[in-house]
Amino acid sequence: MFQSYKEHETLKGKVPVCETGIALSVQTGLLFVNWSVLFEYKYKLKTGNVMARVKWQFDPAHSEILFKVKHMMVSNVSGQFKKFDIQLDTEGHDFTTAKASFTADINSLTTKVEMRDNHLKSDDFFDATNHPTLQFDSTRIIKKNDNEYDMEGNLTIRGITRPITFHVENIGMVVDPSGNHRAGFEITGKINRFDYGLKYNALIETGGVVVGDEVRITANVEVYHS
Repeated sequence: MFQSYKEHETLKGKVPVCETGIALSVQTGLLFVNWSVLFEYKYKLKTGNVMARVKWQFDPAHSEILFKVKHMMVSNVSGQFKKFDIQLDTEGHDFTTAKASFTADINSLTTKVEMRDNHLKSDDFFDATNHPTLQFDSTRIIKKNDNEYDMEGNLTIRGITRPITFHVENIGMVVDPSGNHRAGFEITGKINRFDYGLKYNALIETGGVVVGDEVRITANVEVYHS
């Protein structure tokens, strides 16, 4: 027998209803219906407003993947990957439901110094010959506040996969002149390069190292969908 949720508000503990407005009480065995929720859900089905997964495209003209590492303990050297790909899909515009991944072509890295770039691609660092790409795959998105998230996932470099958490800031969302929904993100994180087999470790006379252990990663990403 169908009975309304309202009629059973006096029962100890209200029966939770799912998004369809229907729930089964384990205590009584009765099926409860919240008619307003059910009708709203049926309307969404009819109009196609039930949240479907949205496939976002990334805009390479307004996206970049950068890295930065200390040089001789006194300055920073920055570089970027000129070739990369970003995948993102979400339920509607709920970014806590996101499945995100990116890959970068190691052979496309540049620090604007050819000799240094070739060294970074060698076996001392990325070993681009045997491991031509790095890859990240998200496993969970945690909302921190209205526009900040922690993105947990796995980062693979040189065939070594380790867990990592990136901080994500949603810069904003707009509808562009073509009617596309656009969103921008700044993604930041850091790794210890020795955890991924980037083993070069030359010392300087003062006791420091030529290349720092910590590598900071920043991705500025713009994505859109119709």
